[in-house]
Amino acid sequence: MLTGLHIVFLGGDARHLEIIRSFTDLDANVVVIGYEDLHEQLLEVQHSKLTREVLRNADVLILPVVGTDDHGRVESSFSSETLFQKDGCGQGERDW
Repeated sequence: MLTGLHIVFLGGDARHLEIIRSFTDLDANVVVIGYEDLHEQLLEVQHSKLTREVLRNADVLILPVVGTDDHGRVESSFSSETLFQKDGCGQGERDW
């Protein structure tokens, strides 16, 4: 059981959807970032923007298999926004 564990998915693709479902089945608190264009409903999952607060509350941060590129960009198949994981936190051109 993953009861009480806060898991954040930052970006990803269809492979992550099965993992997200498994984690919610095991009673984890799951937050997804970069899934706003997903056309299916994820039950018991919180959608969020990338903020320091979300990362601060995470017990686990899961990135795509490739992680980030050389500029700190995180790939997401379900978002038109560019996600950045750089200098602690950030999104778009915003300076965190």
